[in-house]
Amino acid sequence: MIRGETRRTTGLRDWMTPLLLSLYLVPLPGLGAHGIPFILVLWLLTDPRLCIRVVEVLIYFGLVAMGFLMILIQPDKFSFLISLMLVVLISRLLEILPRDWSLIPALWLHLGAAMVSLMTLVALGYDLAPMTLYGESRHAIHQNAFLTFRISGLYLEPSTMGLHMLLMSIWANHSHPDKRWVAMLYSGMSLVTFSSVTILAAFKIAHDLLLRLRSKAGILLIPVVILGSGMVLQPFYLFFTDKLALYNADGLENAKRFEALVFTLDMIGLGEFNLFLGHKVEVIQRYVFYDLGPVISTPMILGLGGVLLILVFLARMRWSLLNIAIVMATKATINNPLLWVATSRRRKLRTSAASTPPDGA
Repeated sequence: MIRGETRRTTGLRDWMTPLLLSLYLVPLPGLGAHGIPFILVLWLLTDPRLCIRVVEVLIYFGLVAMGFLMILIQPDKFSFLISLMLVVLISRLLEILPRDWSLIPALWLHLGAAMVSLMTLVALGYDLAPMTLYGESRHAIHQNAFLTFRISGLYLEPSTMGLHMLLMSIWANHSHPDKRWVAMLYSGMSLVTFSSVTILAAFKIAHDLLLRLRSKAGILLIPVVILGSGMVLQPFYLFFTDKLALYNADGLENAKRFEALVFTLDMIGLGEFNLFLGHKVEVIQRYVFYDLGPVISTPMILGLGGVLLILVFLARMRWSLLNIAIVMATKATINNPLLWVATSRRRKLRTSAASTPPDGA
């Protein structure tokens, strides 16, 4: 009886953990943005199969001590630094726990949320879930002749949804190597957000289809791929040509996405940028730093500590064109554990029974 309950508990954890990771940045009513992070930490720490060595405890306490030292130096960055400590703990716990992760329940949740987004945008004129969770619906697209709205699912912005679905797709390739449709559906949801990761999602879909074409059954997909490409690529071409024309008219230096980078370069040129501590919180709140990608934004926010953290992250990362593009050119943030998990090269994050497929890109 106990063994049966243990198996059921283990199965629940195998799909609940990816679900919580995919919702890591989504606020819970009554608990706010810190609700899911703390629930996920408790969920992992209470896993009956968890076995932590003393040396790992000592190392983590050392990291926590360093984190609190940074908080004492920069108390206004308390929330960000606490979130980083949680990310380090979560990513390490996920390495220790060998699991056959199931990303399929999370897939059904996000597919349902995407459908609700589309239906409420058409019927009500706003995105219901973001309006309920965040108090606003950022679905509108300004100065674009092709699209007038985009879906956000359970996230604040379409670009945030697109990034999370792309990361889940990468993780699904290694958690479900025999069920490529899981990764394809995640990539498809990323594709239809018409965000900065749309091109990366299209690239990944093409790569995954090419892997299928290596098999005999995949040969049957060739006509579908050729016909589908023409139907799918035209709307994306129209959308991004409008977007590029807008950037070209305003100038990249005036685009909101690059204001933080231009400001930082000016500060460095004037010798006023703090290389050890990074920007002050009021500057971080004034400009959109996260749009620059974690490799660029993290050192700007944390200074030398951010450089060291990025070096640790890159040392753990599975090097591929897709992963490099994600950390260099998307809105991914270093304090999101899904980024660490999806791009990690650690084998313990993959299913033990299945072989790992080649990473695309």
